Amino acid sequence: MIRIGAAAAALWLMGACAAPAPQRAAWVVRDRLADPSEVRRACRAAREQGLDRVLVQVRGRGDAWYHSRLAPRAEPLAGQPPGYDPLRLALESCEGVALAAWLNVFYLWGADHPPQDPAHPMRAHPEWILSDDRGRRVDTYSPLDRALGWIEGVYADPASQGYRARFARIVEELVDAYPVSEVHLDFIRYPGPGYGQAGPLGRRFREIWGLDPRLLPPELRDRPDLAGWAAGTMPAGDRVLTTLGLLWAEARAREVTALVRRVRRVLAASTPDRRIKLSAAVWPDPGPAYRDKGQDWRTWVAEGLVDALYPMAYFGPVERVAVQVRRLVPLAAPWGAELWVGLGAYIKDPDEIGREAAAARAAGADRFCLFDWGTLLDRPEGPGPWVRALTSGRAGEAGRAARPPPSAPDPRPSAPGARILRALLDRVTGGRLPRGVAQEGLDRRWDELQVVAQEVIPSKLQQLEKRLVPVPPWVELDGIFRYVNPDDPPDRVRAQKKAARQALERVRAGEPFGAVAREVSQGGSARFGGPLGRRYLFPGTPGRDRLERAAPGDLVGPIRVENGFWVYRVRARGEGEPVPFAQAPWPVRRAAFRRALNDAFNGGA
Repeated sequence: MIRIGAAAAALWLMGACAAPAPQRAAWVVRDRLADPSEVRRACRAAREQGLDRVLVQVRGRGDAWYHSRLAPRAEPLAGQPPGYDPLRLALESCEGVALAAWLNVFYLWGADHPPQDPAHPMRAHPEWILSDDRGRRVDTYSPLDRALGWIEGVYADPASQGYRARFARIVEELVDAYPVSEVHLDFIRYPGPGYGQAGPLGRRFREIWGLDPRLLPPELRDRPDLAGWAAGTMPAGDRVLTTLGLLWAEARAREVTALVRRVRRVLAASTPDRRIKLSAAVWPDPGPAYRDKGQDWRTWVAEGLVDALYPMAYFGPVERVAVQVRRLVPLAAPWGAELWVGLGAYIKDPDEIGREAAAARAAGADRFCLFDWGTLLDRPEGPGPWVRALTSGRAGEAGRAARPPPSAPDPRPSAPGARILRALLDRVTGGRLPRGVAQEGLDRRWDELQVVAQEVIPSKLQQLEKRLVPVPPWVELDGIFRYVNPDDPPDRVRAQKKAARQALERVRAGEPFGAVAREVSQGGSARFGGPLGRRYLFPGTPGRDRLERAAPGDLVGPIRVENGFWVYRVRARGEGEPVPFAQAPWPVRRAAFRRALNDAFNGGA
């Protein structure tokens, strides 16, 4: 028998029981690949800092930073010899560090000028391009249009089967030619809730349910009162529109998931002799990810479609990051998916990253990915302080953030319609079902929809097509915005309100509104001075009473909205006059249809 001393035994036990060291990774953005010396520098630093994995962006804007017959060569490589292959060089230079091929999926272009290569999908296949609710393709947007639409650039439509087929072939070509250990999908989503209704998916939805999804009110479609809907306390017309909103959210999510599923099949068929991981960069809150982006990553991990998730928890205070990670861990862990917490090192100092990593470790996360490696390489101190921060720091209060409340128990509904609606509720809330959702209520919502979709909706639309509809008063606005996340602590909310009030005071004191907006606003159009365009003053519009009283040139705010605070400057105002339903702007049509549908249940004509 081997005997060891008490002190040695204690040391051995401490080592045996100690938690494993966190795994560390980093995203390497494509701009580093344009120069071979920068590729070598990035890989050398990754090895020196002990990174376990690097995610190298080899498809950024519908292009290829490697040799491809299917995707056009990236334009920034024009100054390099034709034989230069950034991905091949990265694989050689990063030997010893696992390398993931990072591919932007639906995001095709971000520059103000169009791509030069006629084979680029934006030029060769305009039928693949996403459209907005007006039917306008996003490749026709100006920079200001993009800012007002909260869209980064040109997207392919996730419902385009032609684009999905091409992307799957691109993945097949890449893994056949390069020994990457992982395929990492980014921008695997819609840009936001206002896209896709006028495209092929919107047409299919209209054929099935008899309603153009552009007629679904945003507040019911995207942020519904689900407890009131399930209990039946919501007005009857609104209940039907909410049910249709849930079905529309699922329709969009299925199109995105269809591509994830197809890539998984490609990897299984193309590389049977080696296991290539499939991962995705995702929105950290599963409810908004599904509802607003069509990104149903909970289904992806539950079905084994992806091996790893990289939630992009870049922004906000450590308290927000802590809550997000505490929500994520129990959603990913039961299915065996790796969880790599993405931290915004490019906008935070090592101390902040250390506190976020400590809070994440306290929540049970032990894998981290820094965004982005190139920015850290260019810091005077190099990336070392940020990498070391992942294993240092105290969790403090942020590490003990409260877990989200558990979902209501499932009473095992037997009716198929109720099962469908409960599943959609689970997805749209990210697993946090409202309390008191009963089988009977879900059965009634489903039965109600069948009757209304077949009998009431068609007749009401026919009536509206023959009528003039009222247009409410409107205002043309400029805006300064300060963002608030639902997971932000109270002091963050107060600070954002204070920032909005200070901006208002600066403009009142004589500073140009546009200059303050460019400096302070977190709105999409900030760099243009904050123009917002026309807003209709429907009942329930935040700040409606104040805006109705405001004259051109007046300042109004701060006004609290669901996701922050606005300070407005009124440019112009007007009174709407009735117009034919088919010629009315979509916000007016939505309001008219919603009113007509509710009237139908209240005995109206």
